[in-house]
Parts: sequence; structure tokens; C-alpha cells
Amino acid sequence: MQSSSNLPQELLDKIIDDIHDEKEILKHCALTSRCLLHCSQSHLFSSIRLSNDTLVHRLHDVLTDNPIISKHVHELELNPRHWIISSETSLVPLLRMFTSLKSLKVAAPGHVHLTWNSEIPQMTTNAIMYLLNLPSFIIFEVFMMLNVPLGLFTVRQHMKSLRFKNVTFAPFVGSDIPEMTAEQLRLNMWHAEFCVDQHSVALLTRPGALFAQIEVLIIERPKHGPRLVSQIFNASAHSLRTIELCSIFEDRLVDPRGSYPIFDFGSMPNLSHVILRATISNSTPSVFKLEYDTALTDFRHFLSANCSVARIPRLTFAIRGVHYNRLAAPLWPLSILPMLNLFSQWAVIDRVLDQCRGTMKTPFCLEIMLDMYGRIPLDEVHGSQAAWVSGVSSQMPLTSKKGELVCKITRSP
Repeated sequence: MQSSSNLPQELLDKIIDDIHDEKEILKHCALTSRCLLHCSQSHLFSSIRLSNDTLVHRLHDVLTDNPIISKHVHELELNPRHWIISSETSLVPLLRMFTSLKSLKVAAPGHVHLTWNSEIPQMTTNAIMYLLNLPSFIIFEVFMMLNVPLGLFTVRQHMKSLRFKNVTFAPFVGSDIPEMTAEQLRLNMWHAEFCVDQHSVALLTRPGALFAQIEVLIIERPKHGPRLVSQIFNASAHSLRTIELCSIFEDRLVDPRGSYPIFDFGSMPNLSHVILRATISNSTPSVFKLEYDTALTDFRHFLSANCSVARIPRLTFAIRGVHYNRLAAPLWPLSILPMLNLFSQWAVIDRVLDQCRGTMKTPFCLEIMLDMYGRIPLDEVHGSQAAWVSGVSSQMPLTSKKGELVCKITRSP
């Protein structure tokens, strides 16, 4: 291995930083020169995913021989299966080797839910709590796990972000008080049994607790837990700055009557941005048109039930069009959007918004976003932008005159 170079170390580090996603090249760089070793290792080990016992044992051996590498591990994903039980002797000491971890994701593999206390032994849970206690730690995510122990929140730590997707929680046991807080909380309430028992809610919503200091709250499928959503809104009323409600209109199996939860957005004095997201199919023009009209009707009804949301300084309504094959583009060009009569409902929504705002004199912004998911040529997106802006704005004179109206078409890769 070459030990020196004629180039400044800062330049060498910059070169390695520029290829940080090229794992195979980084491996060769680490073996080529001592000058490239440290920076290459920092990228090679920055994000680790452990999905089987072979990876656990291999990483344990590497860090045992080279403990300095452990400080480069910033992101860790655990995919628990029965291998965690069989690898207990290696996994727990491995987790305790990480000293600079910033992010941990615990996710069941595939689309099968796993039960926390069946798949993750107590010693492993204790090691995870050790990670949550690290001064560097800021992001914790749990996906597809049942009976997640709320005792994890007894760690006295302020997180940048907490995310729970398709999980259920086990009740608090014992007398420990939850000390964890978070700037951003993201809850996906898709699972039919999603719930938090009221004793735990009382602990989590007390002044200064986790659900009482949220600044950015993102809720997916809120119709599955409207009571909990309202309790978090109330507990964090003075700290909330942004609320994002995703798939709020899609849960017709939960509530086939099409009723909408009622929230008092006016009780949150620092709330400056509310985002409402709806997902529709763009597989064919007729299906897109049908689901688009339904989404706008739902949006109008939600506004009628929650007039206070119209008085928030910034309101975003985002519609995402997705194809059943997410790698495919719609089988129709976006240039026909103006021919689908997509704009007439916006005139009704404009009047509803104006009635809800009443005599409000403070500045406001309404954003209307259409995001088409799939392999759509960028020139189609750009070519449809002017027609989309013109069609929507022509139907919303009240919003255009009294505030700011922003309309965009985007493409998600």
C-alpha cells in the first residue's frame, strides 16, 4: 500500500468525497494508498444494513480488529429475523461498539409484520437503548413491527426525527416516565390495529413529553386514529409549525360515509404550514380523471369541515398520480391534461376557501401541486406546466387577488 502522495490531503479527501456512492471504487482506493484509506473507510462504513447473521459476524470481526472504524458508522438498519436470536453473542457486543451512530432503523424484511418481543430479545433491546442514548443519535425509525415497547421512549434524548410505519405499540409497564422528545414525528397509521393505550397517551402528552413538543408532524392514514391525532395536536399546540396529513381521503374502508375528522387548526398559534396529500391512479386518462375529481371533492368537503385550515399562512394541496407499475410511465401523454376538464371544481374550492378565510387580512399562500410518479419525460412535464397553471388560476380569482397562488406539475423519479 502506497503511504504518500504528491497531492495535498485536502484534495485527496475531496476526490474521495465526490465518489462516495461508488462502493467498489472506494474499496480499491482504501487498498491503494494510506492517504486514501481513512476517507474511503468513512464512506464505506457510514451506512450499514444488517439482514443476516453472516453480516453480523463479519462486521463484528472487522470492528474488533479495527475499532477505529466504528466511529465512521453513522446510519444502521436492522432487519430482524430469527437470526438475531441465534446471533445474540455477536449482535449485542457489535451494537455496543458503535460510538458515533446518528440513525437507527429497525424494519421487518419484506411485507410481513414481526412481533418485537418475539424477534428481539431483551438484551438486544437494551443494546438498542444504549444506541438511543448516544450523544450523536438523532433519528429513530421502526417499520412493520408489532408491540414496539414504549419503554424505548424512557431514554432522555432529543431526536431530530422519529418515524413509525405500520407498527403497533405495547403499553408502558413499570413506573418509568418517558423522557424522549423529538423535533419531527412521523406516524403511519395504516395497520388496522394501530393504537396507543390511553395510559401511555397520557404519559406521552404530558407537558414536556414526546407528543407535547413536536414541531413537524406527519401523519399517514389519520382516519385510523383520529383521537390520537387530536390528542397530539392538542398537546403540541404551541410548538407545531408544520402539519402534513397523507392519504387522508383514501381510507373509505375505514369510513365509507366519507366523513372527515375535525381539527381546530386555529388553536395552534405557531402553525405556519399545513400539507394535505392525496394519491390517485394515473394508469389511464379515465381512471385519472375519476380519482382526481374524487380527490378534489374530498378536499372541498375537508375544507368545509375544517374552515380554520384556510386561515393558516401556507396551505398545500398535493395530488400524486401513481401507476400500478411504479417503474412505468402512464400510457398517455400529459399534453392531454387540458382536455380532461380538470379545472371546474377549483372555482367551487376558491369560494369555499374565501368563505373560510372571512375577513382575514394577513398574507397567505395556497400551493396546488400535481406530482406524476413514473418514467415521464421531463419535456412533457415542462410542456404541461403552463396549461396547468392557467387552468387552475383562471378558476380561482379570489385566491389570486387576495393572496398568493402557486401551481406546479412535478415528476417523481
